[in-house]
Amino acid sequence: MSEEPEPLTPAEDPEPADPVRGPWPRDWMTPFLATLRGRANIREACEAAGVSRVTATSWRMKLPRFREAWDVCVQDAIDALEGEAWNRALNNTRADELLWKLLSSLRRDQYGPRVEIDVRVHNTVKEMADKYGLTTRDILSEVDAIITGTATPLPLGDGQPNG
Repeated sequence: MSEEPEPLTPAEDPEPADPVRGPWPRDWMTPFLATLRGRANIREACEAAGVSRVTATSWRMKLPRFREAWDVCVQDAIDALEGEAWNRALNNTRADELLWKLLSSLRRDQYGPRVEIDVRVHNTVKEMADKYGLTTRDILSEVDAIITGTATPLPLGDGQPNG
């Protein structure tokens, strides 16, 4: 039987700091970070804060705490996007292709490899179709038939490329 661990004191387990709250050296930084946290869009965050992208980026480069808060806010926005994708998938509602493309570009480590594999498969199927004078639909139908055990040979001729 294992023992329950004793609760940590506040000093041992401090509340995570809100990356948006300052104090910041410039008043525009709080609305910038708040908008960035909601949308992960630098242009919108700059507009909300009333600063240029150059100004925001300059401060990002010279103030490490601002850079860290910026990164946390972007990750928070991506988390919200990911949550929306999961909600749509679990509730059988429309799962936008754009939503998944955003996730695959923003979180390549989690969502990117499948996209890369899809592109390679598409290119291979296209090459086969071009080589044998068939459509990609013909090739994919044949692959499906092989998987389901209902395959009939395609008329591939002598296997030489057309032309």
